[in-house]
Amino acid sequence: MEIKYINPNDLKFRDNVRWRVDSDMHELMESIKQLGIQSPPMINSDDNTIIYGHRRIEAAKKLGLEKIQVIVRTGINEEEATILNLAENEQRKGVSSIELGRVIFDLLNSNKFKISLKEIATRLGRTETRIKSCLEAYKRVPIKWRPNIKYIAQPRSRKYGEIPEGMILPVMNLNRRLKLTANDLDLLFTKISKDKLSITQINLISILKGKGMSLKEALKEVDLYEVSRLTFISLKTELSEAQKKEKIFGKQAFFSKIVKDKYDNLIF
Repeated sequence: MEIKYINPNDLKFRDNVRWRVDSDMHELMESIKQLGIQSPPMINSDDNTIIYGHRRIEAAKKLGLEKIQVIVRTGINEEEATILNLAENEQRKGVSSIELGRVIFDLLNSNKFKISLKEIATRLGRTETRIKSCLEAYKRVPIKWRPNIKYIAQPRSRKYGEIPEGMILPVMNLNRRLKLTANDLDLLFTKISKDKLSITQINLISILKGKGMSLKEALKEVDLYEVSRLTFISLKTELSEAQKKEKIFGKQAFFSKIVKDKYDNLIF
């Protein structure tokens, strides 16, 4: 293992453990401009693939840096590269339970690797119980919906069909507590992905379902609630604009004016 300087454009990307390669990229770029890359990425010199540090290298490329410091390893197979990537991201507190479960699942179910759950726990420096719980959390997500799970840095950047990884545990907790059928769980994930349900709405569904409503009824009530909420926001905005136009900023005085305009002979 050695440290040397290399052009980031000469490096090849491989699958990263995290779903959040683009998250907070602006902040990372600013940090690199001010302080440089504080912790060098690691690459495999056999084929110039990145073992870890994908975001740092992507940021360096966006900044137009011609040389960056990297840690060079040789003879790294895919299994070891995956473990190193996972371990480094775990140390940087950048891996969620669902992301960790996904990688563990792939390691255990790939024909390329011969590794046990216990060995994964040992090499990551985590308890076997922690590794099992992450694996089970991921496995509880229906297979058809696993590709839709994404890390969403900003709610407004969420795209149609995506399921924020932060919503998985609330959904699974709801499922465990209320014992949804497979059809209900599929319906819920469909609604989350297409209508971009929020965690607040999931919690509301949980309350309504716990009160005896069917999932379809609860989803309908949530839709009605959302329409009412947006209508209220719209009316509140209109009221605010009307107050500015009339230059009357006290709500009581403004309502008094509305009543007087409508009933000019009314005595206050």
